[in-house]
Amino acid sequence: MSLHFKGTTALTVENVRRQWSEANGWESVYTYKGPWSAIDAAALNTAYVGNASRIDVRQEPGDYGVLEVAFASIDNTTASTTTADADTDNWTFQPYKVQRNVWEHDYFDDLDAKVANGTTAIKQRVITAVDAYKAKAQANMEAGSVFNDSFDIDAYTTLTNPSTQRTKAIDLAQFLLFNKETYEASKYSLRNSLIVPANSSLFLSHYRTGYQWTTNRLVDLILTQKTDVTKYAICGDLLATFQGTYWLKEAPSINELNGGKFEIVQEFTNYISGELSYLLYPYHS
Repeated sequence: MSLHFKGTTALTVENVRRQWSEANGWESVYTYKGPWSAIDAAALNTAYVGNASRIDVRQEPGDYGVLEVAFASIDNTTASTTTADADTDNWTFQPYKVQRNVWEHDYFDDLDAKVANGTTAIKQRVITAVDAYKAKAQANMEAGSVFNDSFDIDAYTTLTNPSTQRTKAIDLAQFLLFNKETYEASKYSLRNSLIVPANSSLFLSHYRTGYQWTTNRLVDLILTQKTDVTKYAICGDLLATFQGTYWLKEAPSINELNGGKFEIVQEFTNYISGELSYLLYPYHS
């Protein structure tokens, strides 16, 4: 279907095409058809040919004519010039579900699992006691013997700790005996996505990858970039809700998008204090 050029019915746009050449880059070419007198006048009219990079006019039989006008892409003049500005710079929260060992729940924090002089390692003793009970039951049944022994934690280990620790140790044993060894927990990751043009000079940041960043250091990183209202809101939420936790910096990635653009992605995964060993994942504080 032909399109009328604004304000006149003398000429119609018969075709619009995009083409690319190494010499000229991207161009948009408009083809007008109409009476030769209108075509000849349009070839000198800035409304049609203003800022054109190339003009082609030809007369056809029947006193008609064709006008082809090419316009270079506005990006063509800057394609060889690098830029440090991203088209978009977004920080987003991404919650997701994970399965964690039941003994990692906060409820069992009173049961010290660290093996050292002066500690009791109750968590490990309970886990071992349940494993021993299950192994005994399996051995008896495989031998054809009836096994009706009830689980008695004192038959495997002696718990001389305060009553609250003993109660939680029995609770942990009950979870394990009923094969409820894991539970579902929510976890957050903070994702930074930069959409950059092909001539961008921005690069992946490998600084402190594999480190546990404190919330304060992560807020500092966000505020060093171009900041808007949403980023201030995210920083406020981080300081109010996630203070005292750590953010593991994951390895960054870069993905090619359509249109010659690229996406630079950086993620930080949230962990509670002590969830990851600082010996394997040092702190950046």
